[in-house]
Amino acid sequence: MNIESQITIIIVTQIVTIISLFVTNYISRRQAAQVLQDEIKTRKRIEYLERQLTEFYGPISALLSINKGILKITYDPDTGVYAKDVPPEFLRELKETVMIPNTIAIVEIIKENFHLIDSSIVPSHMVNFVVHAQVWPIYSKHGIERKKYLDRFRFPQEFAEYITATTNTLKAEYLSLVAPRGGTSEAGARNLSSNVDAK
Repeated sequence: MNIESQITIIIVTQIVTIISLFVTNYISRRQAAQVLQDEIKTRKRIEYLERQLTEFYGPISALLSINKGILKITYDPDTGVYAKDVPPEFLRELKETVMIPNTIAIVEIIKENFHLIDSSIVPSHMVNFVVHAQVWPIYSKHGIERKKYLDRFRFPQEFAEYITATTNTLKAEYLSLVAPRGGTSEAGARNLSSNVDAK
């Protein structure tokens, strides 16, 4: 083999090596860019889920739970049985000082954080809840019979079920997204988890 052939082989080998390096580098950069893009999307989703849970679903869930706990003092929604041994003045005070303010607070949360609803369409039971919340504090002042009030403006149970189910679904997604990450994300997940559970 002459010198020219050897030089040609060396040059071709070097060209192939350089091309391989360029291709490998290009593929690596594309993969790195995709990983970075996926990471940014995941972080944005985590931040949005945190806002949904801490500014919308979590607080509403907590306020509904408090109201349900107070309601159970006088009425068991599971059995439909009313307790007769609770003084009406005590219940009236609980209604006026805790339950009605909680209900109004839920309406404010809905109005202020409308964009955090986990749906492109506002569920009809949410609208029904807002109507119920506006009518509940004043219906007795206008002489509306309780039966007529309940027939038209009863608390929509589907709303409470939706809030509970959506809170649980969003929380599960949030925890699955932060679970593989270390450091502050896991700590944040624990904090969010305990905050939502407390509510």
